Amino acid sequence: MVPSLWFKANKEYLFFLARFLFTYLGLSFIYAQYLSSFNELDGITKLTVLLVDWIYQLLNLDFSHEFNPIGTGEIFYYDSQGIFTIIEGCNGFSVFITYLSFLFAFRRANRHYLKYLSIGLSSILFVNILRIAVLGYLLLSFPHFGHIAHQTIFPAVIYGLVIMLWFLWIRESRLD
Repeated sequence: MVPSLWFKANKEYLFFLARFLFTYLGLSFIYAQYLSSFNELDGITKLTVLLVDWIYQLLNLDFSHEFNPIGTGEIFYYDSQGIFTIIEGCNGFSVFITYLSFLFAFRRANRHYLKYLSIGLSSILFVNILRIAVLGYLLLSFPHFGHIAHQTIFPAVIYGLVIMLWFLWIRESRLD
């Protein structure tokens, strides 16, 4: 196939990819600039720490936490033993950037854009906070299970949520 015909036949897909990459790289750059303005934890990660701590308080779990002066994270303790550390990568914001980039790239004249934006942000935040709280409990109670939960199960859960939201967004976009 002649390249110009191929581009013409795939124009819609190429524009989607270009919009996705442009949005993803742009938002990632802005987020990196935001993070570089902090010597300690950024505000999004601090919020994550506070929400995980709030869940532990609701469940009457005696976790405490403090800033790790050696690194850039917040260490959670149980009975004075360090169990896990929340760092910037735990706050889920990069997952939200991926989600938002897809929404923008697939955006049509859709009146539900802001609804899906807010549903996505709140769902990703909620599932991510639960993910961290459950992971901390697993590391405390079943330390041998922590690695597979952290590396495999919980990423599958949060990215599974994002993919499910994307499918709902595509269906909603096609109905408009």
